[in-house]
Amino acid sequence: MNDLLPGTEVQARGLRWQLVSCDQQHGRAVYRLRGLGGTVAGQEIELLDGLDEIQPIRHDVDPKKAGRLREWLLYHEAFVLEQALGPHALLAVQPGRLEIQPYQLVPVIRALSMSRVRLLLADGVGLGKTVQAGLVMTELMARRLVQRVLVISPAGPLLEQWRTEMRDRFGLRLQVVDRAKLEEVRRQTELGANPFDHLPLSLTSIDFVKQERVLAELERSAYDLVIIDEAHHCVDPGAGALADDSLRRRVAQVLAGRTDSLLLLTATPHDGNDRSFASLCELLDPSLVDGRGVVRGDRYRRHVVRRLKRHVRDAATGKPLFPERKVLPQRIIVDPARHKAFADLTRGLLALIAPELRRAIRDKRYSDVLSFFALLKRSVSTAAACRSTLDVVADRFDAAVADQGESQEARRERIRTLRDVRRRLDRFGVGTADEENEIQALEVEDIAQQLAELERTARAAGRRIDRSISIRDSLRSLVTLAKAAELADPKLDELVSQIQTIRAPLPTANILIYTEYTTSQNAVAERLKREGLLVLTLSGNDSERVRLETTDRFRTTHGLIMVCTDAAAEGLNLHQRCHNLIHLELPFNPNRLEQRNGRIDRYGQVYPPIVRYLHLAGTFEENILLRLIAKYERQRAMLTFVPNTLGVTASPEHTAGRLLQGIIDSEGSLFSTPAPKFTLSEGDPADGAGGAVTELLEEIDRSFSSFEKAAKTNTWLADAGSFAEEAVTREAQTAKTEGDRAADIDLARFVVGAILRDGGDLRGKITDQTFEVRLPGAWGVDLSDTPGAEPESRSARVTVNKDVLFDAQKRPVGFLGRSHPLVRHAIDRVRHTSLGDGAGGAGGVDPRASAVAGAVAEPTLICTFLARIMSGAGRELERVVSVNVAEVKPPTYSEDPHAWLAAADPDRAISPTGVWDKHFARWVGGAADLTRTAGVAAAAGFMATGQAFTKEARESVVNERTELERWVSERAADLIPGAASKASQPALFEAAQAKQAKPAAAPATTPLAKLENLRGDASQSTKFRSEVEAVLKSYHSRLDRLNARQNLSEPEITPLGILMVVPEALAAAGGKHGA
Repeated sequence: MNDLLPGTEVQARGLRWQLVSCDQQHGRAVYRLRGLGGTVAGQEIELLDGLDEIQPIRHDVDPKKAGRLREWLLYHEAFVLEQALGPHALLAVQPGRLEIQPYQLVPVIRALSMSRVRLLLADGVGLGKTVQAGLVMTELMARRLVQRVLVISPAGPLLEQWRTEMRDRFGLRLQVVDRAKLEEVRRQTELGANPFDHLPLSLTSIDFVKQERVLAELERSAYDLVIIDEAHHCVDPGAGALADDSLRRRVAQVLAGRTDSLLLLTATPHDGNDRSFASLCELLDPSLVDGRGVVRGDRYRRHVVRRLKRHVRDAATGKPLFPERKVLPQRIIVDPARHKAFADLTRGLLALIAPELRRAIRDKRYSDVLSFFALLKRSVSTAAACRSTLDVVADRFDAAVADQGESQEARRERIRTLRDVRRRLDRFGVGTADEENEIQALEVEDIAQQLAELERTARAAGRRIDRSISIRDSLRSLVTLAKAAELADPKLDELVSQIQTIRAPLPTANILIYTEYTTSQNAVAERLKREGLLVLTLSGNDSERVRLETTDRFRTTHGLIMVCTDAAAEGLNLHQRCHNLIHLELPFNPNRLEQRNGRIDRYGQVYPPIVRYLHLAGTFEENILLRLIAKYERQRAMLTFVPNTLGVTASPEHTAGRLLQGIIDSEGSLFSTPAPKFTLSEGDPADGAGGAVTELLEEIDRSFSSFEKAAKTNTWLADAGSFAEEAVTREAQTAKTEGDRAADIDLARFVVGAILRDGGDLRGKITDQTFEVRLPGAWGVDLSDTPGAEPESRSARVTVNKDVLFDAQKRPVGFLGRSHPLVRHAIDRVRHTSLGDGAGGAGGVDPRASAVAGAVAEPTLICTFLARIMSGAGRELERVVSVNVAEVKPPTYSEDPHAWLAAADPDRAISPTGVWDKHFARWVGGAADLTRTAGVAAAAGFMATGQAFTKEARESVVNERTELERWVSERAADLIPGAASKASQPALFEAAQAKQAKPAAAPATTPLAKLENLRGDASQSTKFRSEVEAVLKSYHSRLDRLNARQNLSEPEITPLGILMVVPEALAAAGGKHGA
């Protein structure tokens, strides 16, 4: 039954069916069938091989009933697009809207070399891990190895980036799974159904699925591929960890055990702790780690792909693909005359909050005043950001003072929520627009409540702040100063000056500006528009359509300035026409900085990215933040990445204390500090710093030192990389070249041909920039959420130009790549209708045979076959091969599809009527005789390819099996010595079980047998037996998979079709009317 092809007509349970697919589950074939008539017409069922008898209804190819050449070509192209090419050639050579570089294909080649895909993609920031994961996914889907996919990412912009990247680049529609989606699925399915089972392509956040009920449902589902982004958040946190960290680890463990293939993505695979890295390896394969949580030698290396920007070079020139980034700090001097209102505002703000900061330092309650620090950060962004916050604080202050005071419970809840939101933002770098708005509202409320409490206390004691004015008056005075400062804001003045500097040599240069605050974004945009500049804005509050249109305009038009907030930082590729970026303020979090810089410093950038950091001289922005930036930049220059270390505002108490003390220390020298003696690359950032700031910098140095030590011990982290060698990249390029040769099909022509064949329509030409197709009524493909699709009118706008996102009417268009739903549906539709629906039966034509005029000396038959090698796991190798048969010359065999694709030119089609009888019947005999003769030649020709593949595949399995046996022996050696001690003090219920234990079995002689005995030994503790059970479960699961892969079939040759090639001179007399 292994030789059945999708679309074959079969008999089962006394009815006619069509084979939709055949998958392997636990070593047995599962057939999905679609009814062809009667009461089961259109219905689908699944039957298990061995339990139901399935008989194929074979229709031999009948050249006497040959059909049109276009249908013959479509039928064969569908099989070419579905070949299983083995590990050394790519099938999805046109995966999507991508300009693929060879280095991006290395993870795909690594995946294809594995019996089970388990990879850690650990490339540095900007190399495109999301795209590489998408390439792996599309290749596995094209090979029919993957149907169910789950992507896990942090909530917020990164999750949205996954959805849009997979949809717009690859045509893959990942459904975002949240509480509403699960409830929707539950309503649509039977009671008790697991909603995850009904979501084949899913995307969700790790913080959503870590909830107990959601995780329980996820644990009962299974996937073919799971991708976990930002996987460093899933390391084993160890004892005493925060609950959230432990739950994230639990999610990763559950998913690792419920999926066949697993991709872990992170730019920081090693946090300086070897055990944390080992815990990531353990998710990939428990055999990579010993019983003490330590990696076993360098076995993990085959599972880790790690390249930094310096490793990646142009294959043709050998030059680096990534230009070196230039970083320019820009010191802003506050002019005492022009910026007097701004200077007074800053002094007044410090005077208001300094007493609270000192109190917090004295009482060591640092987290109580971090909201005041957030207000200071807004003051060095723009005067407008400070004023808008002060306005809200003043209003909330009045309301809070009027109240009796905040309850302790409400205060604790507010502080807890604020701490949790800060922790999320500091961990992940950037949050959603809602999270950014939430933290701003919480900080404003926190400031208002604390000031209100201070005012109530002062009133009760008959005192006033500064003994002269109330807090209310201070707030109103600061609001007035802020309004005046907006008229002459030093940051905005310097921003205009920097833009002029950039555009002096490049008048039409595009410039990207980032700020943390939407109020600052608006202030920047208004100021630049007054300067006569063309300005675009983008924030997390913008709709997806606005986001797409804005970024497309910035990528395709010169002379623009785009002002973004951090909520719009992740997922944007803005390097096409921009290499200048300005940071309006200095954020603490290095993740936030790198997310911003990565918008222009990424693959495809042809100019050195230039990054400017604006900072106010003589303020905490220069005295503290600039020094931190210098540390971050030096770390990046050394390791080319910044570890996920420090979000200062939610960091340990002693670090926050040093931060606050540094702010207090700078109060007396505001705007008067001399220029720093260090640069971002030279000098000591601690030079000239106060004691608290020096201690803060030393703390960061200690944090970084563990990374530096890890990079020296594990050279693959930095200098050497993993699979970073040029030879590996060349191998990937060769695989793509081989894939191009073996499966080079014009997808647009194929899809449009399939649509027109079934009665659909084409508007425009496939050679146009964009064209539109209207789907046939028989096509049940779901195009919802597909770019360019109009499900209501059953039409879709598409393109084969990677750079085209919109049509002339500014409507989105989809890219017709290998993963587009139209391509996948066209393949299935052509194969099913060509093999089924009575192909070759009475009264119809056989689309598997056709005729063409060709440059041949004598009438020639091109017989095509599907040459396959199967295993217990399914298809291992599958190629469309051909045999040319002529009356005089011996049969010639070819594995190159171009051998027959070139002959099947639709412009040279002829009417097939009578061609067989006129030119071939005399010397061939019957079609069955032809198939047998050509089949023998095909089998002989494919033998060398099949034998080479089988040898390599079996050697790979033997090596993996040897490694598996070594691991189980080592784990047995770790576990068995502890069995007696673990059994010495059984728990209460375990003791009762031990009394009922069966008599001891015969002594085991092999490590595996000893473990099997221990698993059933009730005298051992439950914890110990569980550990043994986990080892055995992993061993047997891997062993079953390897046994299935090792059980390779002999090569099978299945007939596909016949093309009758008639010499042009003979064909001319018959007329060319068969296209």
